[in-house]
Amino acid sequence: MGMVLYLRRVEDPAALWELVADPEAFFEYLFEADDADENIVDFDKAWQALHFLLTGSAWEGTGPLTFLLHAGEEIGEDQGYGPTRLASPDEVRAFRDAFAAIDDAELRRRYDPTAMVAEEVYIADGLVDEGEDGWKYVTQSLPALRQLLDRSVETNASIAILIS
Repeated sequence: MGMVLYLRRVEDPAALWELVADPEAFFEYLFEADDADENIVDFDKAWQALHFLLTGSAWEGTGPLTFLLHAGEEIGEDQGYGPTRLASPDEVRAFRDAFAAIDDAELRRRYDPTAMVAEEVYIADGLVDEGEDGWKYVTQSLPALRQLLDRSVETNASIAILIS
């Protein structure tokens, strides 16, 4: 097992806040099986490598491109790597717009597993060993992420962010 990043579209943030007191119900809401294809995206263990592609840093960065690791207000208990965070519709829109301005060719240009190792990015050692398959692994959820962001902006939804 390892640390996995999940993003889930949340159309009713008040409902999520109400569930904070009941961790089991909170997780059921976050991971509703019938919503899995449309409302949730996971990055498996590639989340920090993706943050690096967006910001050039393992942990830092400024502006909306730090969304994966820094957006949102903390809610609930620590789930392994901090509590769930709830990003507002404004934060979602700012990230979607900034991310949309970066095409896949630019992300590919930024992909440097050796630099990730130097920055101590999670799983970077494995990416060096994997070659082209490492790139594919890091970017496998990008189409789903772009779709989730577009749907969230269209419906003025928040996004719950969880690393567990």
